[in-house]
Amino acid sequence: MLVSVVLNVMNEEKNIADLLDSLVTQEGPIEIVVVDANSRDRTREIIEKYVQQYPDIVRMYIKPGSRGLSTNFGISKAKGDIIAFTGGDCIANPFWIKELRKSIMDGTSVVAGKTINMGLKAWEELDRVELFYKGVDLSYPSCNEAFKREVLEKVGGFDTWFITAEDIDLNYRAVDAGYPCWEALTRHPWITPLHREPGFAAVLRRAELARERALAAFREAGGQVLLGLR
Repeated sequence: MLVSVVLNVMNEEKNIADLLDSLVTQEGPIEIVVVDANSRDRTREIIEKYVQQYPDIVRMYIKPGSRGLSTNFGISKAKGDIIAFTGGDCIANPFWIKELRKSIMDGTSVVAGKTINMGLKAWEELDRVELFYKGVDLSYPSCNEAFKREVLEKVGGFDTWFITAEDIDLNYRAVDAGYPCWEALTRHPWITPLHREPGFAAVLRRAELARERALAAFREAGGQVLLGLR
């Protein structure tokens, strides 16, 4: 069963090579769909090298906008029956795709797992705030998740209105629609990517990038016209 890993990245030149190195060696069949949200650094240049080296596995597209908008675009380009997500600053466990695929084939529709933070000690020790609905923890972020394609088609993918927490909203709608979800850590402990948590300066940079994405999405939706700004 083909697994499509959909990546939504922006200005990840320091991290993207480590992520792609951890993905191209995963158990196949697999494809990696990278959507760049208009990076201003060398991110696309680095990705292009992987496209050339692994033309049957890695593809790149450019789609500015919110994280939900860019990721939905990547989903539309994906060919797999399983759609997996991780972050541009993550490193996937060598067994990540194998165990995600196994969990889906064992009968679930959504697989979500723990991510091990590394970097600033304060971030490493920070616990995730759990949010339960119908007995399922919705708070797992999309840096370690996989969905059957039919789930994403049924619930309509990510809500592009969100600037952040679009993954929590997607989890809620999937569970509300009645799709079974497994918290993979209790079943397959190998489903555990590493996530580089940023220092304070990087947090501020990400906040600025989120603002820029919000403005881009606002303009694309015709917001300036609606407000009479042009």
